[in-house]
Amino acid sequence: MRMKFNKTGQLLLVATAALLLSASISACWYTFTVDFIFVTSNKAAGPSQYGEIDVLEVDSQTASLRPIPTSPFFSQGRNPVAEVASHDNLFLYVINQDDNSVVQFLIGIDGKLYAQSTANTPGIFPVGIGIDPQDKYLYIIDTYQPLPTCSPVSPCAGALTIFPILTASQVSGQTPVESLGPAVINTATGLNYFPIALGSDIVSPKNISVLPNGNNVYVTAQDSTTGLGFVYGFSFNYTTTGNQTYATPTETVTPAGTLPAGITSSPNNAQVFVADSVNLANAPGGNNIFVYDVNPNGSLTLSATYPAGNAPSALAIDPTGTYLYVTNSVDSNVMVYSVSGTSLNNLGAYATGNQPVAVMVEPRLGQYVYVANFLGNSVSGFELDSANNTLVNAINTPFKTDVQPTALAAIPHDGQTR
Repeated sequence: MRMKFNKTGQLLLVATAALLLSASISACWYTFTVDFIFVTSNKAAGPSQYGEIDVLEVDSQTASLRPIPTSPFFSQGRNPVAEVASHDNLFLYVINQDDNSVVQFLIGIDGKLYAQSTANTPGIFPVGIGIDPQDKYLYIIDTYQPLPTCSPVSPCAGALTIFPILTASQVSGQTPVESLGPAVINTATGLNYFPIALGSDIVSPKNISVLPNGNNVYVTAQDSTTGLGFVYGFSFNYTTTGNQTYATPTETVTPAGTLPAGITSSPNNAQVFVADSVNLANAPGGNNIFVYDVNPNGSLTLSATYPAGNAPSALAIDPTGTYLYVTNSVDSNVMVYSVSGTSLNNLGAYATGNQPVAVMVEPRLGQYVYVANFLGNSVSGFELDSANNTLVNAINTPFKTDVQPTALAAIPHDGQTR
């Protein structure tokens, strides 16, 4: 028997079907988009000469990446080289090296970026950025201190700058939910930065890691005068008077091969991992991963050394602290290590695009790994097969980005705490 509908019934049926289809599409979007990944690219774009930020959705079932409809977004400056997302997943902070600036973006629930505020670092050419777990302080390392004699033709030692992240109650009369306050004053010097220096030597900071407990900040650096590498450790005691924050630093210096580049720390605050990249001009004995124990006072003790590939450039550890991922820029691959305390076990190397410079583990599931390929103009994607301790290529990898991607950051989809 065939059921018949009058005109009104047909309209109701069509409307109901449309609602069901809309709900289905919405449900699929929420189900299959597990994270948003932000990829900075330092190639100038358009008449503004800004760099760009690609926003990519992570498919929860295939690890594939796809750009959101309005991607990419201007980085609001030239040559974005590093970025970090706040732990409440509300904000993305991007440093533009050629403008000495850090830009705060509000992240929409659909992954879109909205520029909120911009601050200039005191020094010259910022290269690294970190944030404390409570989203109270933003840490940025500059290649050179803000001295009149410092420049690429007359280099000097680097510097660490700390910006307080002000909450809505602290930002009177301003639109952003949060904003960056004035740079923290160093009580030891009265300056608004903290030198990364060894006497009069030329010391170049490379990367930064904030311990998950927020008590310690570690910076990899090379002493260009001696050709040796170090990890600078900082801990700070903060005080605030009016709108100005002050900090008294406690510092440690630990040897780290010849050219320490990437750095990360274990989720349990117990270890710090450093990649010692080869210095082809002066010291061909690099290409190692150093594992340090974190002492109660924040100092580091070298526990073990493990071989990496050729010119390791970046490190990432999964949220459980079980796997360490290391990109090798000359070999164009990513190595996987299992982690047990200070012990690493090499589980193999997997091909990436040309010259990988950044690696990350997506935050929602902790099983997808992404690598930014600087000369490959792409992101390589992998899925961890934990049963076999192997990486499997994501479907359709590699994924196209804008020219010369430099850094990766991510937030879980719908994981914001507004």
